[in-house]
Amino acid sequence: MKVFLWLLAIAVSGGLGFYLGIGQGAKTMAAIGTQAKVSDDLSTLRISLNALSKNDLDLANRAHASYVNSALIKLGAESPELAYWRCSDRDRAVIAEARTYIASAPQLPNDLVLPFLTRGLTFCITKSVYSSN
Repeated sequence: MKVFLWLLAIAVSGGLGFYLGIGQGAKTMAAIGTQAKVSDDLSTLRISLNALSKNDLDLANRAHASYVNSALIKLGAESPELAYWRCSDRDRAVIAEARTYIASAPQLPNDLVLPFLTRGLTFCITKSVYSSN
């Protein structure tokens, strides 16, 4: 009986520690993700307000070009995590428009983010039907 109680105590404490550890890890990862999104939103807000306050068309165009690149890179980085997605005709049209824009862009992002940009530009090709990839 004594051995059984010890094994039960070990199993309960191990299970509780594992459960609390996973829970705390998930909370930490969620907090890090939220902080990154807030930082990105503040950056977008800062760039937008700067472009609007200066009333400079060239600055506004550069800001929008930055947003296009950023959105495509994010799409390329996050899309492999999507389990199920089906691109609408509107989605396909905007990705096609982005491909046209990037093809005519004066400069591409650096080699570090280029694979994500490329994946973003092919998003509706690779996610054209419900898939698990």
